[in-house]
Amino acid sequence: MTYLASPTVTDGEGPGNDWPRNEWPGNEWPRNEWQGPKVAYAFSRRFGKAVQRNRARRRLRDAFARGWSEHAEGNTNMSPLDGAFLLSGHRTLLTAPFEAVVSDVVACLNKLTAR
Repeated sequence: MTYLASPTVTDGEGPGNDWPRNEWPGNEWPRNEWQGPKVAYAFSRRFGKAVQRNRARRRLRDAFARGWSEHAEGNTNMSPLDGAFLLSGHRTLLTAPFEAVVSDVVACLNKLTAR
């Protein structure tokens, strides 16, 4: 019986340091490019099945990212928006046009900045 040999994982010292921990083939972790605030998305089971909740979460995440960039372009005073956000949505989030969702996010951010 033949066994496949795997490289030894070390901290870069001593023998067996052929591959440092972060350079394994196929170990390309996605980098988080998001520079905005921390955002959480909450959808209960009442919203729908897991597929619908995940789809709504993806749509709202993308809408918030686009809305945040649109809002940041026109405003110099972003200090009222420091912190974290908890976002949730209605079931119409699944069927609404995406641009309408983005405009709703921008309207909410404008209301928060106006305070």
